[in-house]
Amino acid sequence: MRKKNLVYETLPEENELMLVDEKTGRACVLNAEAGAVWLLLNGERDLDDLAALVDDILPSRPAEETRACLEKTLQLLEREGLVE
Repeated sequence: MRKKNLVYETLPEENELMLVDEKTGRACVLNAEAGAVWLLLNGERDLDDLAALVDDILPSRPAEETRACLEKTLQLLEREGLVE
């Protein structure tokens, strides 16, 4: 689930998502793929749900690659303190 005290702003020219922690003022910029994954984390979706959504959006990508990318992205988001 997304960390609750984060606000975000899309940076369309850079195709990125900027997250700002309202408590600390710390900012983090995510690329388009990581930003999309972060936005999809609503606390109700598990890894299988996320993989299915991404597979629908990017049907030409092999399912194994999608799942591996999601796992890596979720690890990054956790490491950066952007998810709970």
